[in-house]
Amino acid sequence: MQTKLAKNLDNIFKYLIFFLISFIWCNYYKQSLAVCLIASIIVASILSFVTSKIFYAKQNKKTIAIQEQKEINNIATQLMFYSKPEQIDYFFNVLSFSNTNLKKSKNHIVLNETIIIPLFSFCLEVSNYLKVANKYKNNSVIILTNKLSNELENLLNTIEESNVKVLTINDVYFKIIKPTQILPKQIVKLKSAKKLKVKELVYVAFNKKNAKSYFFSGLLLLFLSLIYRFSLYYKITGTILLLFSLFSYFNTRFNSANNNDVFNTKKNTE
Repeated sequence: MQTKLAKNLDNIFKYLIFFLISFIWCNYYKQSLAVCLIASIIVASILSFVTSKIFYAKQNKKTIAIQEQKEINNIATQLMFYSKPEQIDYFFNVLSFSNTNLKKSKNHIVLNETIIIPLFSFCLEVSNYLKVANKYKNNSVIILTNKLSNELENLLNTIEESNVKVLTINDVYFKIIKPTQILPKQIVKLKSAKKLKVKELVYVAFNKKNAKSYFFSGLLLLFLSLIYRFSLYYKITGTILLLFSLFSYFNTRFNSANNNDVFNTKKNTE
């Protein structure tokens, strides 16, 4: 997460780029310095405000989504290491948070008249599904699982109606676990996700560390455009470089990978 100082510096940097672009192009069409200054301040303020609102709203949603997905993956992994009785006990406790009419047996939980069966393995296979369907033909059943095998997913897509429903981990999390905030006990510790290796040149070109170079190059060309009479080339190129700088500085996709090691073959092959 960014500190308040970092956010302020980001906003200043962004405002400066919008101001410079607005001022140079305004000066190209309007020679009055006062008019260009006022117009550039107004345009830069509006653009900075709008882009900040959009950027931080998307960033907050993305951060929440990433954190939730990490938590979901962690829950699924922990449950895979649970024994069958431990899975039954865990979901009995979770469901007890908002339900009183619960019964627990060795193989399943009964909520009202619905049988709930946790089957957390790497993925639910067709054989597991058919075994439950044949055993509980006259009952309404919900299987809680991690994910479906491709074969089972294809099979379920061909079935219009069945007494056996399946909830995968995302549905289990949002419909059952999240409302209670009762998380499974940590049995295994997961490794931190490794950063992606960067292979595409575009990731290097638009990395945040290049923003400063683009910025000063664009600034120099825009300054030269004020000196030379035929300055359109300098204005266009300078504007493009400043936009490259803005894109490189704020584009999280190209700044998420470890670009420092992109050409370090020793580190990449270890």
